[in-house]
Amino acid sequence: SNFGLDRGLPISCFGSHMEDNIESILHTQAEVGEMTKQGGGTSGYFGELRPRGSPITNNGKSNGSYSFTELFDTIINVISQGETRRGQFAGYIDVEHDDLEEWLNIKTEGDPVQDIYYGVIVGDDWFQAMIDGDEEKRETWANIIETRINIGVPYIIFRGNMNEGKPQVYKDKDYQINASNLCTEIALPATADESFVCCLSSMNALHYDEWKDTDAVETLTRFLDAVMEEFIQRTEGVRFMERAVRFAKRH
Repeated sequence: SNFGLDRGLPISCFGSHMEDNIESILHTQAEVGEMTKQGGGTSGYFGELRPRGSPITNNGKSNGSYSFTELFDTIINVISQGETRRGQFAGYIDVEHDDLEEWLNIKTEGDPVQDIYYGVIVGDDWFQAMIDGDEEKRETWANIIETRINIGVPYIIFRGNMNEGKPQVYKDKDYQINASNLCTEIALPATADESFVCCLSSMNALHYDEWKDTDAVETLTRFLDAVMEEFIQRTEGVRFMERAVRFAKRH
């Protein structure tokens, strides 16, 4: 929406990936802060973070993936999107993750994390086992659905569907898609080295007969390429935007 303007960026939707170490987590927090400052909606995949109680360096115990959601809840409240609105963030966690029960408390009354959104990533094998009658998985699924009915989250995303429907080039390169964006409208791969950027537009199918035999699709594709190029030019050299720039150049 800011294409060709001096404010913000021409792309305003991003997705980050965290590795299971404090350096990666804090770098991602800084990245989300910068993206928010630039007017972006943000998301992050927490599935690699070890669960609460796991051993860490120096004989300590991890506070778990949920504890880090408070960092992102704070950052989107402290850093606003220019003069328009405060930031927003969605975190994603796997249904098999041992911290899931804590995540299902986000946004509930009394929970310290109130402002971020979150989604649960469901694998095919887990879901089939639940359908086949695994009692523990059925109880987990019931808790997910009940929470969604009561407060509107979590988003529910099926990993198999995302990866079966990804472009062939991602299949050829074995790029795994683990999460989505803030709006759960896109499925792109993010890694420790690349944060995905959502360069999106759409054609109005209601008027398909009017544009099906024209160069409208080609024109739109060229337009999106121009949007991506402007994004690269305006973010190259901006600290903490390096992973997003790398994705924009390579994808």
